[in-house]
Amino acid sequence: MKFRHLPLLGLLLALVSCQTISTKDQHTVNTAFPDAAPKLIVVRDFENNNVTLKRDARETDLPQQITRLLGNDLFQGFKAANYNTQKLSTGQTAGNEGWVVTGRIQLVQWSNINDNPDDKAASDDRIECTVYVYDVSKSRVQPFLTFDVAESRLAGDAANDQGAPATDSASSLKATCDALSQIAVQRVQDYIRQNFQ
Repeated sequence: MKFRHLPLLGLLLALVSCQTISTKDQHTVNTAFPDAAPKLIVVRDFENNNVTLKRDARETDLPQQITRLLGNDLFQGFKAANYNTQKLSTGQTAGNEGWVVTGRIQLVQWSNINDNPDDKAASDDRIECTVYVYDVSKSRVQPFLTFDVAESRLAGDAANDQGAPATDSASSLKATCDALSQIAVQRVQDYIRQNFQ
């Protein structure tokens, strides 16, 4: 039995408080697998059109906020893991080498706890994304790695950077995007370890 997912399991356990984080690989038919670990990781903003919006998310610019937060968090996560990293905005094109990490926001279910703080435990906040990883030297349209990440928590239960409970919806949103980004970075690192080390 292989224990290749133990680092991911450890990260998941460390992140869980009153939240649920999940990741699921998608099976893709692909011949554009990379030959080596990346010399460059390019983070491109997630697409946020055709997002399913529920509750207070319908009345806000949450998909745009999530796009910005995820892009920045992924960039910082890969950089902190000592990868040569570049950030592109939606619509910008990557060069001819490296891996592009991007994705699509699928679902945003959010409660604005600033409007009704006493109702924050009434429902779960949830963000679901699909992450795509391309080796641009092989293909710009066919990802070699595709996986879904989702994060749920009781509305307002996020902790801020100092470990104190979040007091507003913005802090909770930031913590949720941080958790999603950490899982995505870990999944790409696991792929590199499994195939090139």
